[in-house]
Amino acid sequence: RAMVVQAQMPRSQYRHGFDLVSSVLLGLPGGDLWRNLPPLVPAKRTYLLSFQGELPALRPYLSAAGAAAASSQNADTIVAAADGAGADNASKIISKAFVVADFSSNSWSSNRSSGGSRGGNRNVSSILQNHSLVAEVAVVESLSHLHHTTTSDSFLVQFSCQGAGGAAGEEDWQLCGGEDYRAEVLQMSTFSLILTPPSSTLVSSVGVVSRLFESLKHGAVPVILGGDAMQLPLSEVLDWSNIAIVLPKARVSELHFLLRSYSDADVLLLRRQGRLVWERYLGSSQAQLDALLSVIRTRLLIPPLSALHEPSPSVFEQNFTPLQTDTIIPEPDTDENLGPMEPPFPSPRYQRNFSVSSIGRYHQWNVWAVPGQLYPNLPHDPILPSEAKFAGSQVGFRPIGSGSGGSGKEFSESLGGNVPREQFTIVMLTFEREQVLINSLARLYGLPYLNKVLVIWNSPKPPPPDLRWPDIKVPIEVIRAERNSLNNRFLPYSEIETEAVLSVDDDAHLRHDEIVFGFRVWREERERVVGFPGRYHAWDLKHDAWLYNSNYSCQLSMVLTGAAFFHKSYSFLYSQVMPQAIRDKVDEYMNCEDIAMNFLVSHMTRKPPVKVTSRWTFRCPGCPVSLSEDDSHFTERHHCINFFTQVYGYNPLLNTQYRVDSVLFKTRLPHDKQKCFKFI
Repeated sequence: RAMVVQAQMPRSQYRHGFDLVSSVLLGLPGGDLWRNLPPLVPAKRTYLLSFQGELPALRPYLSAAGAAAASSQNADTIVAAADGAGADNASKIISKAFVVADFSSNSWSSNRSSGGSRGGNRNVSSILQNHSLVAEVAVVESLSHLHHTTTSDSFLVQFSCQGAGGAAGEEDWQLCGGEDYRAEVLQMSTFSLILTPPSSTLVSSVGVVSRLFESLKHGAVPVILGGDAMQLPLSEVLDWSNIAIVLPKARVSELHFLLRSYSDADVLLLRRQGRLVWERYLGSSQAQLDALLSVIRTRLLIPPLSALHEPSPSVFEQNFTPLQTDTIIPEPDTDENLGPMEPPFPSPRYQRNFSVSSIGRYHQWNVWAVPGQLYPNLPHDPILPSEAKFAGSQVGFRPIGSGSGGSGKEFSESLGGNVPREQFTIVMLTFEREQVLINSLARLYGLPYLNKVLVIWNSPKPPPPDLRWPDIKVPIEVIRAERNSLNNRFLPYSEIETEAVLSVDDDAHLRHDEIVFGFRVWREERERVVGFPGRYHAWDLKHDAWLYNSNYSCQLSMVLTGAAFFHKSYSFLYSQVMPQAIRDKVDEYMNCEDIAMNFLVSHMTRKPPVKVTSRWTFRCPGCPVSLSEDDSHFTERHHCINFFTQVYGYNPLLNTQYRVDSVLFKTRLPHDKQKCFKFI
């Protein structure tokens, strides 16, 4: 009655929907796995397709085929090539020689009359009496013709093992060579062929799963011939059509044509997804254990444990009350109404605890690949149809003009959009620049839709007891950081009670209308980073590497998180899922945390960030020199982009060539209408 979890699964014992097909435990115990992985690009490698393996039951056939080939009219060429190739390559040449062999019974009769052994022919006859082996012979014969092509494609096809090898059972295609040799071949292969056992008695086999593990690890897209009759690891939750090419063996003759039809974008999509699955679910014993437990939990529709929040300890002593400045209302940036002033309220949280394991199963397993964590909200939560807010699902919605629409006046009175009303939290990192901080906080007075401000106190020194804090009519929480790290900007603090987070430097100077407009745009682009200053990555033609560039450009790929909105869920991914090596590099340079966040979001969404307004910088005039003015700043950022690319295996940043302005910007209006924003 116990659930069976193993890689080798006999069909007679397998209970569908109960037992689990697992991968083989070939990986490390845990930790960052990227160091042993090759880059994803280039898409096309030396070999279009490679296969190295041996099926013990076909050894008599291979011997007979080799003898037939050697006795054919091309025998001299074959023997000369084999003699000059050495023992390791001889079997590859013989496998290529299959094309000149006659695989009919007449060929074997000719071989017998010329001195072939009677025992060998009896073994061949036994193969002919086994229907599954006859079908496998046809597959081998078809594959052996692959190198005869008018294209420039190269193939490495080897049907007998030389030296080390033999991993897998007698009824399965055994792996050839040592692990290092196989890794070298796979890293030279665009596609890796995996042949399933000829017998139908297995649902899964060690040979297939081992080849699958190694192919995904080394970036060779698996091509599983006969995979339609097999169960692949975690197949009830993983979409293998986005990871591997699964074909019945009857289509082996079409293989070359089908592989050539895959574009570079297709190959890299499969390779990227394969790497994601390998790192999250297969690459270590800890990852496999977590994945198996998550499958069981998903079957039972039990929500995962909530992701851990970062504690938010106050920098002040428990009995200390910070001093406040006299209430001085600063001059507004503009005289326009930007929105209603409301008391702070949190975003609804954990409303999809159950449905995320059913409706959201595909996304959790195949896109974000974090099925073991439950987040308070997700940026891709479903959106209601437009009429739902007027037909029973109106709670929380604030349609513009109560649904009738309108221009500036009606627009400023309601958030509108496609999701219920909400607010945002400002997270402001600071380090021993008290007056700059206080001035920045004071400018937030009267900012609509602001829930609270979190000041991350990165200094080991507490604030001076006589420091006076402005009263901006929303809470200001000053959080003590354990150490001075720029990664503290993106920790999932428990005090953040909204989905929207505005990350702001303590010397950033943004107008209220810019902030409100950025917030409105983010509400429609919740999966992306939405911000103000744009930057881009450029290719160094001399050194074949990436450069960080802040020049004015008509194309950008990053927005600086010194002034940018992002979804709180990315804080969990940044601090708990993103490889530790990236956070370590940020600490080493005391730089690049904004690049790291842009890499993460672009990797998860495959979308570029969104730039709003025409602003290209945000520093306040007269502020002290910041870290970005240091001579080494740009050099470090060059290094960061190239290092992060190495960690991810590719550069996930994508270019965008537009920025966002409000709908009626620069539109001529009748005198009785108002624009959405006066200056945006």
